[in-house]
Amino acid sequence: MKIIECPLCSEKKYNVLYRSTLTAHDTNTNKISQSLLNTLDKSQKHGQYVKCESCSLVYVNPPEDLRLLIAGYKNVVDKTYLSTEKYRKKLSQSHLSKIMKYKKGNSILDVGCFAGFFLELAKQSGWKIVHGIEPSTWAKMIAKGRGIEIVGETIQSAKLKKSFYDVITLWDVIEHLPNPDETIDILKTSLKKNGIIAIGTPDIESPIAKILKERYPYLVRMHIILYSRKTLRYLLEKHGFRVLYTKSYGRTFPVSYIIDRIPFNDGLFGEIKKRLTSIKILQKLSFTLNIGDSFIMIAQRK
Repeated sequence: MKIIECPLCSEKKYNVLYRSTLTAHDTNTNKISQSLLNTLDKSQKHGQYVKCESCSLVYVNPPEDLRLLIAGYKNVVDKTYLSTEKYRKKLSQSHLSKIMKYKKGNSILDVGCFAGFFLELAKQSGWKIVHGIEPSTWAKMIAKGRGIEIVGETIQSAKLKKSFYDVITLWDVIEHLPNPDETIDILKTSLKKNGIIAIGTPDIESPIAKILKERYPYLVRMHIILYSRKTLRYLLEKHGFRVLYTKSYGRTFPVSYIIDRIPFNDGLFGEIKKRLTSIKILQKLSFTLNIGDSFIMIAQRK
């Protein structure tokens, strides 16, 4: 595998943050697909994370073969994701409400729409044109069943119309994409003048990320670039966007789901987790947890 320069500023110098946990067995197609689920697993499989000495971007270096990852995404099936639909829609509705404070338009594109939860809510809120980009064959079938038009598997293959969308969103997606400059360039071209781009992503510079270090749950194979508020703002402003809003957000999930994803799986902690997640009442109770580990950034095309 080839060492690359920083995807954001082209700096060649970096510092290693976390060594790769991948082995030769992890190149199997089924293994890759399992590592790319929207529902975070507990395997903590990931490549080597480094931090750029110039702009501080955190990214996987050397990167995996992109063709293997794309093939893996096409095969993703995540039924656990569907079981948490009502909880995920609470966050989607919150995101949509924030966007509509800045733009109440007609057309919206969700990149990495998966099963279409967000776009279904947008459609119910009066948006006439709701398009999605999604590589997973399984997820596309579900989204189409909800009345969502899928316009492509990737940003590059979608052949998006110029100056067409009022809003473009990427929810927990930009950290999956290897070429941030190309991504933002394509999406900017497809936005109308004064159009809005809204991005939700984990915050690698959050206090919880610094405390947990290699146990940080967003250090996973599918996350090949991890942003902070500083680096994401830099990316957007570099491409002529004006940042309007930035804030951390929480997620609503069943108590058992949250406990199961606490990154301590061995010994006494592991046994306690196992017992707690088997308690039925904890599978029904839910709460919103905001520990500042993810943030939303809304920006406007100038």
